[in-house]
Amino acid sequence: MSLADDVIDLFGQIYEAGVEPRLWDDTLLRLGQRFGANGGILATTVDGSNQLSFSSEFGEWQARYYQEFHKP
Repeated sequence: MSLADDVIDLFGQIYEAGVEPRLWDDTLLRLGQRFGANGGILATTVDGSNQLSFSSEFGEWQARYYQEFHKP
């Protein structure tokens, strides 16, 4: 599969994860592998409040970041 085909397929997988949230873990892992990343953040705004979702590859600092910057 060419890079272009893989990226197009990845966009489809991201769309599917938006519809079916249980697919996010595998989707984020694939996204990280495709672009050489070892972590990522999804940030959304819902009803005026920010929500962050972290990939599992962040490790220990994920909890510290969440504790410091994601306060109610």
